[in-house]
Amino acid sequence: MHITAVDNSEDVRYIPGGLDNVGKRLEKYAESIGASLQFISIRRKAGDVQPWMLEINLDEVLAVNFEFQLHHTPDKSVSTKNLRDRLLRMVKSLNPEVVTVAEEKVNTNTAPFLPRFMESLNYYSSVFESLDATIPRG
Repeated sequence: MHITAVDNSEDVRYIPGGLDNVGKRLEKYAESIGASLQFISIRRKAGDVQPWMLEINLDEVLAVNFEFQLHHTPDKSVSTKNLRDRLLRMVKSLNPEVVTVAEEKVNTNTAPFLPRFMESLNYYSSVFESLDATIPRG
């Protein structure tokens, strides 16, 4: 198995060494069950990834997982580069067998500012309210 993971070191959610730790844990697990695993990490914004960086082998089945990524990737209303559409077109050109998408129901990457701010405020206030209701403050 070959896994390539993309991690943006400029993202506020970035944890130094986090992706390397995931790779080591996956490799250790694969070894424990007698499986072969190659783990590659790419430290770039998803919108900046080029197909050659993924080291895709044509004889392998390709699966793409967008987990909480697309709502952080700007579309045409934010940037003339339209990184989200470019990313999606690139993935489509790779002809993956499977594409999974897991996204929060929140619009944080489109213009104009005020509706985006209100959407973020509503979303994150519900997250913090649920934490407040379930985790002791101390």
